Amino acid sequence: MSARTRRFVWSVVVALLVVMAGCSSLGLDPEPGSAEVRVRKGLSNDQAWDRLVGAMSRLFYLERVEKNAFEDSGVIYTGWTSRVAGKELPNKKFRVMLLHERQERKVKVMVEETDITGDVGPADQAFVQLVKGTVQMAVGIGPTRST
Repeated sequence: MSARTRRFVWSVVVALLVVMAGCSSLGLDPEPGSAEVRVRKGLSNDQAWDRLVGAMSRLFYLERVEKNAFEDSGVIYTGWTSRVAGKELPNKKFRVMLLHERQERKVKVMVEETDITGDVGPADQAFVQLVKGTVQMAVGIGPTRST
């Protein structure tokens, strides 16, 4: 894939993240394969960002980390992986996207999964909860909403 095509794909993904973030702020239910975690009081946005990057880098290969992707948000994208908690999952791959919304003091967790045919869709809820738990331990105050 050329650099130009890769930039276009990432631009589309970022645009979708903005739309999804807008839906969650309107009070609509998050999409399947997603969850939200509120950032605890006493933790600055910079500290929360550093903890998010640290926690995700211990679990996944980070493909893109951009602190100010939007005016007041940061994004973290992991690469596709089929290894979860040290186990290889045949015929499945996962990718995690985190959107740190600094003004609203929350982190939107989005997880995608491929199946045996290569189709991409929302991830298994158990994997979403695993990633959400990692984010909660790093920066969170407890569960807010998930599907």
